[in-house]
Amino acid sequence: MAEYDDKYFESRGLEQKHYLQTMIWISHFNLNSNTFVLDYGSGRGPYVHALRYYEIPAFGIDIAESAVRNPIGFANGNIFLENELQFRTYDLVICYDVMEHIEENQLNSFIENLKRYCKKYLLCSICFFNDPNWQLDKTHKIMKSRFWWIKKIEDYGFRLLETPKDFMFKEQILIFELNPLLIPEKKS
Repeated sequence: MAEYDDKYFESRGLEQKHYLQTMIWISHFNLNSNTFVLDYGSGRGPYVHALRYYEIPAFGIDIAESAVRNPIGFANGNIFLENELQFRTYDLVICYDVMEHIEENQLNSFIENLKRYCKKYLLCSICFFNDPNWQLDKTHKIMKSRFWWIKKIEDYGFRLLETPKDFMFKEQILIFELNPLLIPEKKS
């Protein structure tokens, strides 16, 4: 996609917040060398890098060939285009600042893909409609409320969990658990 080229990623590098957030996630989700994490919409992989720095097996998927070709640090060799990644399920799927960039008519299949990869937890960071940062990124496409997003994701068999108070940027973080008892039947 042309809008997610080298220029889009040039100011999206590795920051201290990536290490700090992943340390909190590792503790909260009990991640270790036997758990697997997927960053869905990873860009150049700052979270993949930070997780791997802490020896957590993490992988990323992105649609931008530019991001996959130019990964950050330990993300090198661990960021893929979706058709290049060998399928497995992951203990934690991260979807950080991605969903508001999807065309609304593609959102259902996007969430279905998240569910397909998710074994237990889904962590989403979403720029909600009342966030002043929403207007700052011209690639944002879906401007909806927190409640709209929760309902949308829960419709796919996820159950909202409370976001811990120690999570950075907690006002934009949604944490879900995949609950097999809540997975709706496929509509024909």
